[in-house]
Amino acid sequence: MKQEQSKYWQAAPGCGPWSTVVGLLCLLLLIGCTNHADWVALENLPADGSSQRQQSSSSGSTRTALAEPQAREQSRRDAPPAPRSQEEAPETYRVQSGDTLYSIAFRYSLDFREVANANDIPPPYTIVPGQEINLQASTAASTGSSRSGSAESRQSAREGASEQRQITAAPIASPRADPDAVGSWAWPVDGNIVRTFSDGASGSKGIDIDAPLGESVRAAADGRVVYAGDGLRGYGNLIILEHPGRMLSAYAHTRVINVDEQQEVRQGDVIAEVGNRGNTPLLHFEIRQEGKPVDPLGFLPPR
Repeated sequence: MKQEQSKYWQAAPGCGPWSTVVGLLCLLLLIGCTNHADWVALENLPADGSSQRQQSSSSGSTRTALAEPQAREQSRRDAPPAPRSQEEAPETYRVQSGDTLYSIAFRYSLDFREVANANDIPPPYTIVPGQEINLQASTAASTGSSRSGSAESRQSAREGASEQRQITAAPIASPRADPDAVGSWAWPVDGNIVRTFSDGASGSKGIDIDAPLGESVRAAADGRVVYAGDGLRGYGNLIILEHPGRMLSAYAHTRVINVDEQQEVRQGDVIAEVGNRGNTPLLHFEIRQEGKPVDPLGFLPPR
């Protein structure tokens, strides 16, 4: 018996029963140490791996949320400048296709009635391409009226002139918001003001309202569409509405125009959609009184 055992161990040198058992235990211990963390992770991981995807998605959303305001601010800085006051009127202007008397007067901050009177153009102020419009006479009339406006008003008060004469008196140079009109206007779109009105030769003629691309633009007051097009440099697609009291409102950089010239609109009617100036979605909004830009915040209700 001892001889058979001796032969067995000799046939497999170094592989005695104790060494075999110790070797197996070491192997199992090594496997357990190296894979324990992986097994724990696999046990806690859903079968579809959603936890890892959620973590990645959350990280991506955080980066997007942080980057979006920076991108919007950079886009706002890169946008072309808003239309400025005031483009100097040439002596004469040759009517181009798409022009209206209103758009010509609007471009040079003139009262369209003064332009019409200076050029003998009766209502409804029809003009044709190629026609020459004298703008210097209109400018002179407006300037002369500005100088005499206050004197005429005092004379009218002393002589008890009629209310109609006071209304038709020539415009003053820098009209202010009519207190009676404040509150009778509505905001054309919801959004934050990102550029304010600035009275002066190099100031902004209106306000810029930050709004989503495609947002509905609404008429700020009852009126009539006197211009709808893209012929005024710096305004993009522009709508001009005429209102009672020698008032105009303008809606610039629209994406879609939903009204036609001569169309009557009511306050709150959708007239356009918000478009871009450069890469920035916004609405540029102006109010003109007797041809001159005024601060829209003097007319719009507070909010």
